[in-house]
Amino acid sequence: MILYQLRRLAVLAFVARLAWTPSADAEPPPVAARALLFRPASHGPPMVSPDGTQIAWVAVTNGLPQLWVRDLTNAAARPLLPDPRGSMLQPTWQSDGEAILYLQDSDGLGSLHLMQYHVASGNLRDLTPFVGVQARLVANHPKQLDHLIVAMNLRDRRFSDAYRLDVRTGGMIREAENTGEIIEWFADNNLRLQLAQLRLPDGTQALSTRPDERSIWRPVLRLGPEDVLGRVVGFGPANTNVWLLTSVLAPNQRLLELHLPSGNAAVVAQDPRYDVSTVLLHPMSNTLDAVQFARGRVQWQLANTNLLPDFAALRKFREADIDIISRDASDAVWTVSFVTDAAPVLYGLYTRATRQVVALHSETQVPADFQGARTQLLTIKARDGLTLEGYLTLPPGVEPKSLPTIVLVHGGPWSRDSWGFDPETQWLANRGYAVVQVNYRGSTGYGRDHLKAGDKEWGGKILLDLLDAKAHVVEKGVADPKRVAIMGAGFGGYAVLAALALHPEAFAAGVSLSGTPDLLSLHTAIPEKALQLRSLLERRMGHPQVDADLIQRQSPISRAAFIKSPLFIAITGHDTQVPVDLMDRFVTSIRREGRPVDYLYFGDEPGRLRSATARRRFQAATEAFLGKWLGGRVEPPGPGEDFLALRR
Repeated sequence: MILYQLRRLAVLAFVARLAWTPSADAEPPPVAARALLFRPASHGPPMVSPDGTQIAWVAVTNGLPQLWVRDLTNAAARPLLPDPRGSMLQPTWQSDGEAILYLQDSDGLGSLHLMQYHVASGNLRDLTPFVGVQARLVANHPKQLDHLIVAMNLRDRRFSDAYRLDVRTGGMIREAENTGEIIEWFADNNLRLQLAQLRLPDGTQALSTRPDERSIWRPVLRLGPEDVLGRVVGFGPANTNVWLLTSVLAPNQRLLELHLPSGNAAVVAQDPRYDVSTVLLHPMSNTLDAVQFARGRVQWQLANTNLLPDFAALRKFREADIDIISRDASDAVWTVSFVTDAAPVLYGLYTRATRQVVALHSETQVPADFQGARTQLLTIKARDGLTLEGYLTLPPGVEPKSLPTIVLVHGGPWSRDSWGFDPETQWLANRGYAVVQVNYRGSTGYGRDHLKAGDKEWGGKILLDLLDAKAHVVEKGVADPKRVAIMGAGFGGYAVLAALALHPEAFAAGVSLSGTPDLLSLHTAIPEKALQLRSLLERRMGHPQVDADLIQRQSPISRAAFIKSPLFIAITGHDTQVPVDLMDRFVTSIRREGRPVDYLYFGDEPGRLRSATARRRFQAATEAFLGKWLGGRVEPPGPGEDFLALRR
């Protein structure tokens, strides 16, 4: 009945299958500078204070993160606190609205401390001032103004106990002790710890509860090896029920309402194909307001009919995918993000009484004359009948026929592509390429069956999905079949190498960042104590002994001599999954056959090019490579972007 009501009251975001035809005088926009397209986010999400009178956010100022605040009766924003360490993580308002809490590596040892910045006085205090101790915020509820719950590994560095902390004095008492089995704590609306995620002796996990502090933990929901606990959303108004996002006993992640005393669970919202991605609870009463599904585009379903006019007003302000970032305690003021495909995320302030939206700031800045590319949804039928979804981004100002095309493979593989503004996609489209992204089997967001369909198919059906995505845009006339490249990082980088090795005729070129040529290297890189990760990889990719033949067949290094297409490879010096000697052997095998390989080695970088300089060099090299083999537009390397010295 609840599910029926949710569907009946659904507010669905408008899903536009974009049909774009350039005008007769259309022409490609100017080449946008990489330095501007890949500028890091400069403004974080704004957070409204519990009393609804102020908003705060983190913005990059003079190269450093800095807290900013604005009184809603005064349009002028003022800077509060610069962060010399460059890490100001998970900022949130304290329940009384007098301070902002955030996590920071305050002692330079890599341990996150909980910091408290008092807005009026400017006083900064480390609430967990213990050297080498890791802290995290467990609960901070608007009904509890004087206290919060924090987890710290103060008593034993191996695991965290839970502490009740007085936000006025900084004093704390240990609320609950961890004997090693507790992975995470959860507090109810009265900050009482009555739920925890436990690791059981057999290696599985369970959500467990206890009626009081003197009782032992009792499992109420067990998680099998295939089950996912997406999130404990929060406790219901009476603190006897808890809202959960989980795939327990279901093919998809759904919203459950778990009754703790009995252990009974009721399904509140689900979809036959897509996972529930977000849940909206009332900030004070904790009643259910809405659920969100991340389909091709974000779609909301409302449980609270009072929100119908609010979502209508937000959709009227901008045609976009909408997320509610924060709400004040009285639910009068919201901060909202508006996600579109051709422009960066825009943050806005929404006042419910007037149903007015005021634009605040964008997540990042792009040139004023930048013409963003539009992204449309794709539905692709794989050769074995599996339905795949993805996205096609077309270069602006160009007729969408016989274009040079990039199949851009997301990492993971337990991840997914989503609709929205993506600097990498915009960069490639600006250079004249159509960009195809597909949520191949093994991707998340589409339920357990879609995820499991990728098991042990990394070099098998997953690659065929990528080939089917290419074939789809070729058949539509969008892609020039002789000018389609494949590109990716991490798992996407592996997919590039595997596609060129196992299907040598499929792609005109490939770009691989941190992609392993030997799947066994992934097993070798797993620490001995990471038993759960090892088990997951054995199940998803293959067991190094039992599935040795399969892993060898799906490893590009076993077929390096078959690669024909030009290949660009980049790796880093501190990537344990792709050792440099392994990649050296792989590249030597290809070059021995007379095939062209551009090979860059970023010796001082960890995995995935963390420094801005390294990323700029990689992007400049990628652009030059693609321009050479596919014919797209190229911006010459600028200052700090020279990559020739990195060639190996």
